Amino acid sequence: MTTKSNQPATRTATKRLREQAQARRPWQILIVGMGANNTAVVSAETTDALTRLFEYLPGLSGVTLKTANGDLQVSRDFPSGEMQIIDCLIASVFENDPHITGVAFPSRDGQVAHIATPENPSFLARNDEQPALLRDA
Repeated sequence: MTTKSNQPATRTATKRLREQAQARRPWQILIVGMGANNTAVVSAETTDALTRLFEYLPGLSGVTLKTANGDLQVSRDFPSGEMQIIDCLIASVFENDPHITGVAFPSRDGQVAHIATPENPSFLARNDEQPALLRDA
């Protein structure tokens, strides 16, 4: 058996593993160019590597790729239905343990960005709770 004859099988197995991981992952990678004149792009292999990076580092909120053609912001993108599931899970924390009065979610700088409460069991802050900089963007 030669290595060359195994390559299609290996690619197929790798593709199958990626599809299985995507089926379980509730998010997809989001890469956004910053600035109107940004021409930066990344390869499919880099996108795969970044996806794996976010899988291995679940607490990572995002990264910035620095390129000669502009910066790229990379983060997880959750479909809206997934956010409803997250909010239901937060609500269940309060229902199952009424002595819990809040769940604090940190911002990128480590400070508390939002506190979900029994009255507002939501991962995302309501518009009136967000800093003016985010509201007015």
